[in-house]
Amino acid sequence: MKRKNFRRFAAVGAIAVILGLWGCKPPAAPIVCGPPLAKGELIALNNANAAKVPSLRASADVEIRFRDEKEEEQHYRARDGFLRLLKDPQNPQAVPSFLLVAQMVSEAYFAAGVDSAAGDYYYWIDAPTARVHPEARWGQLADLHRPGYESLPVDPVDLLYVLPVLPWPQNDPAHPVFVVPKDDPCLYDVIFFTQGGGQTLQLRRQMWMDRTVVPARLTHVWIMDPEGRVTVDANLADYRKIKDPNLPASQWPEMPTDITLRYPQEKKIASLRLRLTNLTVGTKDEPVRPAMFRRQSVIPSRIEDQRALGPLKESPLDAGSAVSQPAESRPTQSRPVESQPAEPQPAVSPAEGQAAASQPAQTGELTP
Repeated sequence: MKRKNFRRFAAVGAIAVILGLWGCKPPAAPIVCGPPLAKGELIALNNANAAKVPSLRASADVEIRFRDEKEEEQHYRARDGFLRLLKDPQNPQAVPSFLLVAQMVSEAYFAAGVDSAAGDYYYWIDAPTARVHPEARWGQLADLHRPGYESLPVDPVDLLYVLPVLPWPQNDPAHPVFVVPKDDPCLYDVIFFTQGGGQTLQLRRQMWMDRTVVPARLTHVWIMDPEGRVTVDANLADYRKIKDPNLPASQWPEMPTDITLRYPQEKKIASLRLRLTNLTVGTKDEPVRPAMFRRQSVIPSRIEDQRALGPLKESPLDAGSAVSQPAESRPTQSRPVESQPAEPQPAVSPAEGQAAASQPAQTGELTP
């Protein structure tokens, strides 16, 4: 009996070797797309993970592609950067304090951050080996995405929304969320709207979550401006645990550690890639303190071109327009057609999700 089993095993092994020599590969196992979660369950899943991250410390290998004055791309990489995040324990839904710094050894050349206590956000850049003008800019969170107002080349609030460590709104009429389960590919299409003027909804974010893994994970994020144009196109990969000494390892939260962000509308920054390591929540030995996010201590004094953001300046050719850039010169939207959301429909079952996904894509303001 043992000899017969051995012969069978040897025959199977020989066939596998022959197929390998011929270049044949065994057929891949079919992807099983199981029953989808209801919208409330999916939001609760994300929010439970986010609730375990009151603060965050991480090392950051930051890779930036600049566009210089000649609109030529330049590559710059700093392996010794860091990322910090601190939420308001009294208001976890509020925009948290955040700081991303790109540096080599102890020499920093780029930073983007939010100081929630002061209510402002900021960025600065000074890359000595790149043909990029050194500058520092900041604005008030109350003016973020304000029509006719200047914006930052890298919006730190957009960076926060890409990291899946913030809670999603639930049962909030001013910020409705719609979920469309899809079977090919097997994912959740999560669509975020904001209440605009009148009774309209503005598309602000769209996310794809992989349904083939448990729990489902974000793999792609698009962020739109009030005009419906994609301002951030992000890929997320390589999920890892965030260490928390107060929790068992099996309950540690997780987040992606390889994040690539592309900026199709931006002239100065083409893309940003983050490779994160050493992820931990703030501890007594290594706390994340509010003072870390103060703009005055983050922006170096060596940068001469420093100022607050303000209203866009109109050119003579664009008098009467809130946007000074001519329409024909604006970059085109980069979001793929198949990723554009359908008209908002609550989607909690496969049948309803497929029906909603088949509707024509809509962008900008939608009537509910």
